[in-house]
Amino acid sequence: ASSDTHCVESPDGWTLLADLAIVKCDQQFSLILTEELPRLIMPLKQPSMYTLKDRTLIAVPQTGTWIHTTNCVGKGTVTISTGAGPNVNDREVTYRSWPCKSLPDWIFSFDIVITIDANDVVLDMECSSDKSPITALHGDSVTIITSGIS
Repeated sequence: ASSDTHCVESPDGWTLLADLAIVKCDQQFSLILTEELPRLIMPLKQPSMYTLKDRTLIAVPQTGTWIHTTNCVGKGTVTISTGAGPNVNDREVTYRSWPCKSLPDWIFSFDIVITIDANDVVLDMECSSDKSPITALHGDSVTIITSGIS
């Protein structure tokens, strides 16, 4: 059953509600449960540029995103994980941490939710959920991450 403000799609009878008519049962969406409210990016098909200076969640309900790093400055690290938060109940699982000089040019994720923690760095990146082929240049480094967890 559904209406303009809720979806009921479970034999157990759970219901998702929204203040506005934004929840549609015919669309994919992600339900993110976390004790913190980090910055959230929901990449569209059209690539967009972002500057990250702290923890940022990237959520792609239809699964799949690419990240093209364009600049990274600082003495810290960039850490990518699956999940939404650092607390025990958030079930965050770290994939990898890189210093700026080792950060891959392209990162592809097949998880619904990933967290990028720009710890003492400033990261400029382009991001998209477009599944069309991209052009990596000779010498570009590429990382593919997925866990099957989120």
